Amino acid sequence: MLPSFEAKSSKQKGKGEEKPEEELMGKRKSSPRLATTPSQLMLSLSLWSIGKKLYSLLQKNSCQI
Repeated sequence: MLPSFEAKSSKQKGKGEEKPEEELMGKRKSSPRLATTPSQLMLSLSLWSIGKKLYSLLQKNSCQI
């Protein structure tokens, strides 16, 4: 006798399989690493800009002494 193979039901999803659109309606895929990137980038750019301005001010003041 041959073994019987059953097809997966819609509720039993294999790893990496996509869900039908009805299940995804109104849901977002989370990506926490990407969500924090803009604020981290903005902080580092701001600190770099402030440091650059302070350095130029110190250079100007040291020449006047």
